Amino acid sequence: MPNLKFMVVPLPLIVFAVILGAMFLFLAVPRIVANDATVEDQVIHSCVNNSGEIKITDSSDKCKGNSESLDWNAIGPQGGKGDTGATGDTGATGDTGDKGDTGDKGDTGPSGPSGPMGKTGRPGDTGPSGPAGSPGSPGQDGQSGYVHLRSSGATTTANNAEFAVTIACPQGKVAVGGGHSVGNSGFAQVRIIDNEPWPRQALPNQWRINAMRISSNDTPWTLYVNVICVDSPY
Repeated sequence: MPNLKFMVVPLPLIVFAVILGAMFLFLAVPRIVANDATVEDQVIHSCVNNSGEIKITDSSDKCKGNSESLDWNAIGPQGGKGDTGATGDTGATGDTGDKGDTGDKGDTGPSGPSGPMGKTGRPGDTGPSGPAGSPGSPGQDGQSGYVHLRSSGATTTANNAEFAVTIACPQGKVAVGGGHSVGNSGFAQVRIIDNEPWPRQALPNQWRINAMRISSNDTPWTLYVNVICVDSPY
């Protein structure tokens, strides 16, 4: 270091100086911490007199009288990396614990012998015939005396006016269905207005078709009526 002069100092003074220097170093720590530089970059400045007394100073202070300046780093340079230690011996592998015993499996019972195939049974006897059903109630459980009739047709030249044709069932029968058909020219222009049993009552005995030709054609056209009749229940 610059400005450092070596001199012979008695041993007691050296010991005293070391102790005193440690005390001053303790007092200098706040000044080191307060420094803006990192600790690694800081340098401690001091003055040492002839008696071995060390005084910590700022770097701008100059040592006076018989004092000599003495500087040292706050943290010494990092030492070299030490040699890698020898690899330790591998420890012995522990013993594997014993595996627990597996429980005994229950014994499977022996299979029973297959039974012989049974013989085919004989057909069962035919059961007795059931009693005859009671006759159905009129008008509810069935109909009889079915008849289908078609009228001989009624011809007209009327246009844009209703034209009705009715066909009756034979005596003692009622109408349960019906329909119509159109003959001669003008078939495409005929519109059906009514297609129903007639008269409009519980047991009608006729079927009625009410139609109209939507045309100015004056040629005749024929309306046919169909009816389905059954025996009256009364």
